Amino acid sequence: MKLSTKKHWENNWSQIRLPAKSIKCYSNKLAYKKIVKIFKKYNFRPKTFLEIGGCPGRWADFFNTNFQSICDVIDYEKKGCALTKKNFKLLKIKGKIYNQDIFNNTLSKEYYDVVLSAGLVEHFDHLEPIFDKHWELLKKGGFLIISVPNIKKSKFYDYFAKKHKESYRGYRAVTKKELIKIAKRKKLKIIFCDYLGVINLGVVKRTILKNNFFKKIGKFFDYLFFGLERIITFSHIKKETKMFSPNIYLIAKK
Repeated sequence: MKLSTKKHWENNWSQIRLPAKSIKCYSNKLAYKKIVKIFKKYNFRPKTFLEIGGCPGRWADFFNTNFQSICDVIDYEKKGCALTKKNFKLLKIKGKIYNQDIFNNTLSKEYYDVVLSAGLVEHFDHLEPIFDKHWELLKKGGFLIISVPNIKKSKFYDYFAKKHKESYRGYRAVTKKELIKIAKRKKLKIIFCDYLGVINLGVVKRTILKNNFFKKIGKFFDYLFFGLERIITFSHIKKETKMFSPNIYLIAKK
């Protein structure tokens, strides 16, 4: 069962300005680097990419720019799909937008080199059914990437997320242990499953970030960590923590 509503997503997408490119904040930069590094290690260059719940196509922009992938998006919310189509046209991304429910879709099974969702599976009360939909669309030898926000388990992000009660009810906590367990059950090779990134208020409701104070906090941390990136890397300070990392990422190979 879905924990969030179409109205929630309509309100969410109404705040997006086009063109919407891949976000280059520090935490996202770490995620992009991780993906590129893993793909390079496996000499993997995806020709086909699918994002489930992918409005407005920011991840499609990343895969189109870095790998020249044909990028498809499936989303059940009509206005979000219309917005994504406009964004694809502006950014000249090749691919299709499917306005369909993932549980009743017409997509080809085992077709995509990469199947990704970011901030999706935590909106369902049971993980296995939505995980299965990712798995069945993924080609043998392809990569599954699932990102979930570190909300409800991190007191830091939970504090901000609770300020938007309607949105907060649409989330549930998804843990590393839960992701690893189901990935192993589907016999996927787990390449990475851990916290990723350092302090990013973008994981909480966008309406909260309209507050100038919170905006300034977010920008401060971005500038801080961009500036300290080399120091952090060379000193081997652990960047990822349960308290402050904004996301958990699962990257697995079929």
